[in-house]
Amino acid sequence: MAWIESHQTLREHPKLTIFAGNLGIPKAQAIGHLHLLWWWCIDYAVDGQIDRYTPSQIASAAGWDGNAEDFIHHISDSGFVDREPLRVHDWLDFCGDLIKKRLEYKKEKRRRSKRLGKSLRKTENSQPTVPAV
Repeated sequence: MAWIESHQTLREHPKLTIFAGNLGIPKAQAIGHLHLLWWWCIDYAVDGQIDRYTPSQIASAAGWDGNAEDFIHHISDSGFVDREPLRVHDWLDFCGDLIKKRLEYKKEKRRRSKRLGKSLRKTENSQPTVPAV
């Protein structure tokens, strides 16, 4: 189970006020859309880069049912997402440790798999000794 940092200061942050205001939604709903997007990034955009996805996919990941282009425009306008390239602002500052742990885990898993493969090949290549009669 992965997690992200969620600071209580988000509730009154000027970026959130802009984001919620531009979308015409309550702050609590805007926080929900942000968290949904961030959770999605943990699985599908680990580096925070979301420019490989369509606006529709990004808006859907955030649980936004309205116009996807408007959502992207407003989330970028507020500063939660950088425009060029399209990526979650300061993503590595908030999820860097999680990403490092995941990369280390994958590396270790590959090492173990490699060792197991070598071990299995040794076993397969060793010829059983046949006793002389």
